[in-house]
Amino acid sequence: MKKIIILLFIGVFFLVSECYATVRAQINPVSIQEGQTFQLMLFADFLKPEPDLSALNSDFVVVSRSVSPSFVFLNGKARERQEIVLTLRPKKTGVLTIPSFSWGKEKTQSLKIEVLNASDSVKIENKSILIEAEILNKTIYEGSGFIYRVKLAERVGIVEGEFSAPSLADAQVLAVGKNQISQETIDNSLYQVISQDFIIFPQKSGDFTLEPSTFLGYYRTKNEQMNFGVGLLTIYQPPHEEVLLRAKPIQVKVLARPEQTNGMWWLPSSNVVLEENVSSLDDVKVGQPITRQVSLIAQNVSEDMLPEINFSSNADFKVYPEAPQKNMSYDKTGAFFAEQTRTFVFIPLKSGQLELPSLSIDWFDVKTGTLKQAILKAKTLNVLPDATVEEITQEPVNEKKEVVSVILPNKFQYEYKFLYFLFGFVCGLLIGVAGIIFVHQKKEKQKKLPDLYPENK
Repeated sequence: MKKIIILLFIGVFFLVSECYATVRAQINPVSIQEGQTFQLMLFADFLKPEPDLSALNSDFVVVSRSVSPSFVFLNGKARERQEIVLTLRPKKTGVLTIPSFSWGKEKTQSLKIEVLNASDSVKIENKSILIEAEILNKTIYEGSGFIYRVKLAERVGIVEGEFSAPSLADAQVLAVGKNQISQETIDNSLYQVISQDFIIFPQKSGDFTLEPSTFLGYYRTKNEQMNFGVGLLTIYQPPHEEVLLRAKPIQVKVLARPEQTNGMWWLPSSNVVLEENVSSLDDVKVGQPITRQVSLIAQNVSEDMLPEINFSSNADFKVYPEAPQKNMSYDKTGAFFAEQTRTFVFIPLKSGQLELPSLSIDWFDVKTGTLKQAILKAKTLNVLPDATVEEITQEPVNEKKEVVSVILPNKFQYEYKFLYFLFGFVCGLLIGVAGIIFVHQKKEKQKKLPDLYPENK
């Protein structure tokens, strides 16, 4: 009897405490599967600055939030009230704790939510939904991309949904294309299959666990019918139920870059080719532009891994490059390609047999583990002279200037040496004659002057 009274007293105490608490916290629901969201609702019977909710970031992702201040009238008096609603998505599974928050001078109570592991298969109305994932590439090197394909097979009528991206440490993950829908026979039953491909570019070598993709979607139930409409126009639509499945993790081994490739541009690929498109090479004249468009295409790499295509000017051509264009493409077979296209304008500087230079790109074949080269062959063309354009038949301009600076002084010196000698001789003769005349006149004046001191004689 005493125990019952004590329990009743404790229950009444907590009930009264809850009634008089001015801040409260509540979650809905209390148990979910990984990938799903839930709502955390915070209530306060006053209008104050919002509490610091940063402690949630360690275990949850805040999907959305809303704040609703309001007034409630009790017994003719206005009472302030504030409500904060957060939509959260857990980052991990297990029993997670939502901490207590200080709000004003009070604190909310801490709460717990259970996050269950998603399964890779469920049964709904005796119909199975299955999810599985695979890697299409057998050999994976650091920097070389591979395809991760996830598929959902269902017979319940999925109306909408999406796959989350897989996760790999130190890797870039890209979703490619849209969901593909097909049909497959599994255990003598026909299934609708929804698939999605992801390209993963590992940046480090080693053994890793590829965290799998999940599927969150909705299917139609047949238990109830709901309708909406106006007048005679009424549409019947079954309600939707949520379903979440998670594929199994996959172990991935990423091979390191071979030592033999050190010092060269690292381009690990399944296939690399060089292509070109050149304007007409018939009746090309000196000074006439030649357009050469070169494309570098590599499989299973990103566009950022392609080396820059370049040609330099030389004694035969002046080269003007345009900015390179890069893009990626993907096909339904699971192959993806990075492409770089660059256009060059070659201006012939002289006539005769000239050669558009060749180009080679070193790359590493991930299928055979060997070094290879993609080669663009040189092209020989006959350049005709053009009377309106001066041909450059000497060495490059900087060398020509040096030769001119040495030759010109010698040429000038030998051609005009006699003239300089004659000019110097005449000038010296005139100066000598002028000096003799000046001395003679001075002596004549001295003879005509009187004696200044005749007494001294």
